[in-house]
Amino acid sequence: MIKKLFITFILLAAGLTAMAQEPASQPAIVVDTVNVRAGSAQTFEKIGEIRVRSNVTVEGRNRVGDWVLVRAEDGLRGWVAFNVIIADVGRAYGVPVVNLWLATQPLPSNGLEADRIHPTNNVALAGNFTGAQDQYAATMWNLLSLQILEKFRLLGAG
Repeated sequence: MIKKLFITFILLAAGLTAMAQEPASQPAIVVDTVNVRAGSAQTFEKIGEIRVRSNVTVEGRNRVGDWVLVRAEDGLRGWVAFNVIIADVGRAYGVPVVNLWLATQPLPSNGLEADRIHPTNNVALAGNFTGAQDQYAATMWNLLSLQILEKFRLLGAG
């Protein structure tokens, strides 16, 4: 059970990390049936839905990063609440989820190197959680990983 939860967490974390990148378009697979909206908020009209395990192309995201613009294989194009989906899957499976993209937004350069892909890093401070996590995304990632592992430990003990 813990192994399944851990694998699910890793897959979710990888998806969040990929969204920190800003590619022209990125293939993705919908992990649960989602509503597609005309704009990047729940208040916009629902224009359709994309079924679980459907392939989509992520074409962009809103400024906050909690909504992604997707195009489905059938041509449907609209906005999907990205972080809401991830949080819902985490809740459904009892998996703690960390939004690395959101956690690194306050960091210098949003925690990204000049290539806008790789997290900022200082190997000498990788395990220094007395301020380095406020400067380097890799250190923040390490801290968040330890926190999530602690949650898994507590789940296993309970």
